[in-house]
Amino acid sequence: MGHTSTTSSVTRAWKARLQEALAEAQGDRSAGTWTTHVGFYALATLGAAPRVRHVVHRGFVQDSTTLVTTTDVRAPKAHEIHAHPAVELAWWIAPAKLQVRRSLMQFRIAGQASIVPHAAHAWRAATSEPAWDAERARVWHALSPGLQDTFRGAPPGTPLAEAASAASPEEDASRIPTSEVDVLDLAQMKRTIYRQDASRWTATEVTP
Repeated sequence: MGHTSTTSSVTRAWKARLQEALAEAQGDRSAGTWTTHVGFYALATLGAAPRVRHVVHRGFVQDSTTLVTTTDVRAPKAHEIHAHPAVELAWWIAPAKLQVRRSLMQFRIAGQASIVPHAAHAWRAATSEPAWDAERARVWHALSPGLQDTFRGAPPGTPLAEAASAASPEEDASRIPTSEVDVLDLAQMKRTIYRQDASRWTATEVTP
């Protein structure tokens, strides 16, 4: 039988656990415990068939539980998210070296994603809040020049023979407001499911 908690301390508790797991997994580069894969999670979307790919974690929207990543608005995943906003991501977080694996964490996070395109894009009507201009700028300026250049080329998936004539710069942010988070701590063999109802989060301890 699972145990459910609805106290105020539960609110956004999973976010704190995620941030602590990331900090521990990243560790001290000089000590050789750094692992680069923790900044990526597998994002599943639904198109004609289910699709999944790894994307880069670009942080949270201020102090909320909304995650941010980046995509080219011309990419298939952007169109899948626009047509079917329900998404789920899986995030495995562990230090690189076995001897320092104090934390072995899996986060499965579900939510309703949306694309935040530039102001002139037809999809922008769904995300018209002015604050998103600042958020898009924050994400864009955090990208390396080389990565920025990829958004100025041909759409993702364009045959190389056609790429030179297909360039049209598009860079956009994707936001994922979360509604359910499944946290599996393999080091402690504990599993907790967090669910949001309106502005209230609940936590239920279940079997792994």
